[in-house]
Amino acid sequence: MTWLDLFKKKEPYTTIKASIEDLEELIELEIRKYDSKTEEVKLEIKRNLDSLISDLKSQIISIRSVDINERKEHERIKLIVKENLQIYAAQLERFVENLENIEANKKVDEYALKIESLLNEFKNSSRKSFEKATILVGDEIGKVYRIIEKFTREVDLIIKDKSPIFNKIKGLSDLKSIKSELATNNQTKSKITLAVKNIEQMEKDLMNEKESTEKEYEEFKKSSEFIELTKEKENTIKEINSLNEEVYKIKEKIDIKSLLKNFYGNQKRRDLLNNYRNNFLKTLEEDKDLEIINIIKESSGDVYEEEIIKIKKKNEILKEKSKDKILEDNLTDFERKIKKVDSDISNIKRKIEEEKKKIDRINEKEEHLSKEIKEKTKTLLTNIEII
Repeated sequence: MTWLDLFKKKEPYTTIKASIEDLEELIELEIRKYDSKTEEVKLEIKRNLDSLISDLKSQIISIRSVDINERKEHERIKLIVKENLQIYAAQLERFVENLENIEANKKVDEYALKIESLLNEFKNSSRKSFEKATILVGDEIGKVYRIIEKFTREVDLIIKDKSPIFNKIKGLSDLKSIKSELATNNQTKSKITLAVKNIEQMEKDLMNEKESTEKEYEEFKKSSEFIELTKEKENTIKEINSLNEEVYKIKEKIDIKSLLKNFYGNQKRRDLLNNYRNNFLKTLEEDKDLEIINIIKESSGDVYEEEIIKIKKKNEILKEKSKDKILEDNLTDFERKIKKVDSDISNIKRKIEEEKKKIDRINEKEEHLSKEIKEKTKTLLTNIEII
């Protein structure tokens, strides 16, 4: 078992009561009360550490003064032992120096863990020199080992005896962290709640905008301009249908399929006739010189010039009418604006739903943290009731 494990042990707590709002201050007061007790533990460990350092310094002198020259052993073995005695003494010296340099302002748990870390580091780094030196020298080096083990047992006993203090402080620190987490959780909730209110106001503004736009739209549709436009569109549709009938009839008379048979060697005229067959009005519009009339005259002798020119003029008039779309554009603008507002409202509703789900999760977390605070408070503080 390491010292760190001892710090993590828990003790049975006494029952207390506390308000969550005032809990942080109460926790700080309780921690300060136990801080003085931990300082006493630290001083006790420090006294043992000073004694350890003093004993080890004496052992360094003893190790450096060991004389094995008179030993009846192979010179090679004696040389190995001498070298490793000096290495071990240097490692022990460095270990003592590190112990002396431990910061005095460390908290007791950090202070003890630092000592433990240095002890482990020394044991690992000096293992080889220790083993080689003890081939001929056991008492001096063995005494170092016994001194360190004695110190470790004493400190373990101190920490074990005072473990309720450390457990209390750890419990209070955990409670403080949970309280801080709850405060952060509530701050986040407040920010999201405010954001939801702002978004809901945006939704109301958009609903008002939509209502106003729809009202303008309805009024526009009742205007004389709109009524006139509607009638004009109906008349235009009739004119377009009438024109399409005329186109159908003239195509029947011309019989473009038969005309194509007369121009196997003239690709230009074949292309023109195919264009007329596929889109008569568009091709008529592009056929500035009315080449179609010449083709008909040359091929069949029929004359449809007057009908074709009449269709061309009607088509031009209808195209000019279609350019005048101011009122129609206004109508489209209203519809586009209403559609955009509807899309914005839909996005905002979705955003509100997402933010409310966040609040639900935060509320669940708040409930969990509050419950945990109440449970821990009952086991840590005295005479305090959570309101």
